[in-house]
Amino acid sequence: MRRRERGKYGCDRSGSGRSGWPKLGGGPPGNFHQAGESGLPIAKSDGSPRWQMYRFPSTLYLHGVLNDLVGAVPLPWQGEVRLGLQEALVNAVKHGNGLDDQKWVTVRSRHEVRPDGHHSWWAIADEGVSASKSAHLTQIAAMGTRLCPEDAEGGRGWFILQQLFQRVHWDGERHQLSLYKNMGPHTPPLLA
Repeated sequence: MRRRERGKYGCDRSGSGRSGWPKLGGGPPGNFHQAGESGLPIAKSDGSPRWQMYRFPSTLYLHGVLNDLVGAVPLPWQGEVRLGLQEALVNAVKHGNGLDDQKWVTVRSRHEVRPDGHHSWWAIADEGVSASKSAHLTQIAAMGTRLCPEDAEGGRGWFILQQLFQRVHWDGERHQLSLYKNMGPHTPPLLA
């Protein structure tokens, strides 16, 4: 049996992966390589514009991952994007994967600079704990931008994401959260 090589943060660097990338539509394109401050394995797709992919075991040690993910974001927006991505990643690790370090979180990110601003997309997928947790998040997502009652069992993180990103979408079947943000002259930073 082949032993998987572990990189910084315990990431699978072999390219084989324990479970592949089923939540994101097939195996990783190409081989993994070390990149960025976190040293996490990244695979790049062949499409244009390029998506960067990060894959790491469920851990709350997210500092390096977050640094890599916000590195391409314009400086005035980095604080709010970091806050939103941290909320999304912590939810994937804690609620999606139940803090099980044998389960993986996968993040795809894409950035485009256009005349109307810097556009960024993120897709965060976990392996999921149960259908009931996914159904609960689907109910919270249906609330839209309304703040949930103080005694509710969740939803405040969803509200934060709705405030920080222009588009937030939960796909319960794929256990994937998609985020989009346009950062430009017509969308000033929220956190200054």
